[in-house]
Amino acid sequence: MGETFPMKETSIGCSEGNDRRSSDREPLDAEPRSTKVAIADLGCSVGPNTFFTVQNLIEAVQKKWPSETLLEFQVFFNDHLGNDFNTLFSSLPLERRYHAAAVPGSFHGRLFPRSSITVAHSSYALQWLSKKPQGVHNEGRIHYSGAGTDVVKAYSDQYEKDLSCFMSARAEEIVKGGVLVVVMPGTPDGISHSDHPAGVLFNYFGYSLMELANEGVVDKDKIDKFNLPIYTPTMGEMKRVIENNGCFSIEKMELSKMDGPIDVAKLIMHMRAGMEGVFSAHFGDSVVDKMFAKMSDKAQDMSHFFESGLDIVKVKRSAEMGETFPMKGGDSEYSYTKNSKYQRQASDAVKEMIEEAVAESLDAESIPTKVAIADLGCSVGPNTFFTVQNLIEAVQKKWPSKTLEFQVFFNDHHGNDFNTLFASLPLERQYYAAAVTGSFHGRLFPRRSITVAHSSYALQWLSKQPQGVPNEGRIHYPGAPEEVVKAYSDQYEKDLSCFMSARAEEIVKGGFLVLVVPGTPDGVSHSNHPTGFLFSYFGYSLMELANEGVVDKDKIDKFNLLVYAPEMGEMKRVIESNGCFSIEKMELTDPRSKVDGPIDVASSIMHMRAALEGVFSAHFGDSVVEKMFAKVSDKAQEMSHFFESGYNKSTQLLVVLKRK
Repeated sequence: MGETFPMKETSIGCSEGNDRRSSDREPLDAEPRSTKVAIADLGCSVGPNTFFTVQNLIEAVQKKWPSETLLEFQVFFNDHLGNDFNTLFSSLPLERRYHAAAVPGSFHGRLFPRSSITVAHSSYALQWLSKKPQGVHNEGRIHYSGAGTDVVKAYSDQYEKDLSCFMSARAEEIVKGGVLVVVMPGTPDGISHSDHPAGVLFNYFGYSLMELANEGVVDKDKIDKFNLPIYTPTMGEMKRVIENNGCFSIEKMELSKMDGPIDVAKLIMHMRAGMEGVFSAHFGDSVVDKMFAKMSDKAQDMSHFFESGLDIVKVKRSAEMGETFPMKGGDSEYSYTKNSKYQRQASDAVKEMIEEAVAESLDAESIPTKVAIADLGCSVGPNTFFTVQNLIEAVQKKWPSKTLEFQVFFNDHHGNDFNTLFASLPLERQYYAAAVTGSFHGRLFPRRSITVAHSSYALQWLSKQPQGVPNEGRIHYPGAPEEVVKAYSDQYEKDLSCFMSARAEEIVKGGFLVLVVPGTPDGVSHSNHPTGFLFSYFGYSLMELANEGVVDKDKIDKFNLLVYAPEMGEMKRVIESNGCFSIEKMELTDPRSKVDGPIDVASSIMHMRAALEGVFSAHFGDSVVEKMFAKVSDKAQEMSHFFESGYNKSTQLLVVLKRK
């Protein structure tokens, strides 16, 4: 329904009691105790409207405090779990002036820690009910428009329950003096639901479905059991719920109009984009195609209902108060979800060490009530969820008598499959979840906003190919000339310096940064490191394909895997040069300590495929990569004894740092 049936603007302010604010006060009056402004767009969909809205809100806040030059904005885009967050992230404006995060879940419940949001906004979303009204006998209709009073009351009661839950959740989350703005379809007093533009349109959906029932395309009983979970309240209904909540003062609440004629054909297309999934889930795709075809045929018939402009209601509330290398997404045979067991075991190998370091050294300036955890390079799960739970338990053991709220930010490149990540979130989690897209080689969060940052098996990735690498016949630095190794080392040092500088800005004083990366022990040749050894076999397989004429050798010479396993001394030098962190723990550990029996090389190759297939495919193409992995798999037995001897040495680097 989007731009067609906007609701009136109502401004609601949160107060310590039920006192109404004077009407001449500007709604946003929170003194900016920090430079961070958190904005939440609730029911954001996939864009582009949410980006325009957010930019408008940012500009409004900047006008409020024009002399505050150091304002940092963090924007949380929220929608249901089924929203296409991958598309949302890939559409983010490149020149945006805010740190972006996505938060999955229903806005009818809590989404954020207490008093963490400055401005919350929802446009064309709050008309959706959380579930169908109960006990609705609505024969021949799919909506309350034109229905009996008992049906209308069932819808109204469900809306009141939902709005009460929404307001209670926002009352917890919005800071004192913050603002909530709601724009939604509304019903003017004295207007019959049947005459409201939304009601007219929904009735036409019903007529079209009944025509299909008469044609034998769909059972009438199926129509009788379907009710669109959408309600457009009157101003009085909304006002009553807000006043009963008692935490907000109403700064503005009014019905507004959208001028100009409506293109009904486009309106139907907009409705299809917003509602097709609801109809398809109940009736099936083929019925829905026919229903929308009938709707399009009725466009001319409907047009006169929309010619005079649309009444609206808007609600605003002010409270007193480079390049991406994603793991393979989805759930297929080669997905990271199904091929990440060894990474999990490697992380488990250092779990107790991390817990011990947190217990001994985590000492944020004051005991927090909100703990923000960031997992950098999270991929799609499930390992990130185990890691986060371990960190939460470690913090809870540090402060066992404190009631803490946890907010977890899952970060990876925009090409990551965040839809799969969100679909896999543990149902019984003890934290508010958000996803943040972008490279961890740069800033991702506002200053001093993260308590614990963590990265496991991600910081070995370089941000770009090492420069000036003449690496003929190879795809990596093991066995390469000294200048190739140095080019990799130099690029890693630059990237790690950028990473450390960004984290120094974001982590609170006394907060932690925990890193787990493949490491190279002193005295061990890169060629004998298990990872380097495996990459060499990828190179051998590609060269075999070149000899067979499947791929050009020149294409291999121009390819270098963007992965580097640093020595302890290299990492230590960069951290000490940064100067913002003290090293609490830095040691090489054995990633096999939680693994019983010999290494399953075939499984290791599958794990590498889940992590690296996208990088190879982007350069060589899918067909070459299929052949390459087939050749590497054929060499599994030949490789096994090298793996056993290589993993006898500690090849996993654990680094625990504390922000000074």
